[in-house]
Amino acid sequence: MKSDIAAFILTILATVVIAATVLVVNSNIIQILSEPLAGSLLGIVGIITTTIVAITIFLMQKKADHRINQMIEEEHRRLVLRKSFWIGLVLKELEAVKEKHCKALKYVNECPAKKHDETSSFMI
Repeated sequence: MKSDIAAFILTILATVVIAATVLVVNSNIIQILSEPLAGSLLGIVGIITTTIVAITIFLMQKKADHRINQMIEEEHRRLVLRKSFWIGLVLKELEAVKEKHCKALKYVNECPAKKHDETSSFMI
């Protein structure tokens, strides 16, 4: 509770300091820009700087998007490989069970015939 109050007070103080700094900087910028030569040069420099920063941010976002898409595709490939591995393993086990089942059926079908042949030889 006390830490929440302290964090709230610090946030308010930081906001007030930032607002005061912005007001001071704005008044200085307005005074500088009001001068004809300095104002036009600073205006041009400001526009160029803003354009460069915007292009840089755009390129960084594009690069980050490319990396994120690569990571997503790589994870998708891993999941597909993992699924195909387990599916292959299950299918292999099912084939083994089917083979054993067929052998068991064959054995069960042959057993009564053998027993019948053995008992019939005793009867003769």
